[in-house]
Amino acid sequence: MSREDIQRKYIELKILEQQTNQVQQQLAMLDNQLSILERTKESIDEINSVKPGSQTFIPLGQGVFVKGEIKDTKNLLVGVGANIAVSKSVKESKVIVDKQIVEVSNLMKQMEDQLQQATMHASILEREIQELASKEENNLS
Repeated sequence: MSREDIQRKYIELKILEQQTNQVQQQLAMLDNQLSILERTKESIDEINSVKPGSQTFIPLGQGVFVKGEIKDTKNLLVGVGANIAVSKSVKESKVIVDKQIVEVSNLMKQMEDQLQQATMHASILEREIQELASKEENNLS
């Protein structure tokens, strides 16, 4: 094994570390999305106990609310993409959110498996680099 082999494995290790960091960032975003979906599901569950005409605060953005009145507790507007929302029953809305939770959870599981494999591969590469470097050092002696 030569110095070029060590360099090649080192570059592979660095690329793997970058990919691992990207996967960790994506996992953090998915974890945040999962938390939002779970809070949404809880809110959908709570809407059944709300009476039409009840006063509430409607979020406009980060920490900004407007006072409003709930007129319909049987139907919700659900975003379906491309800034389009459709009316769905509470039950249908909950099914949609449940499906999204399952999809995000499955994606997280896949990414966690990918991260674990990358971590194991990186560990093997580190060991190989150390062994090659040690052999190279012994050859120079």
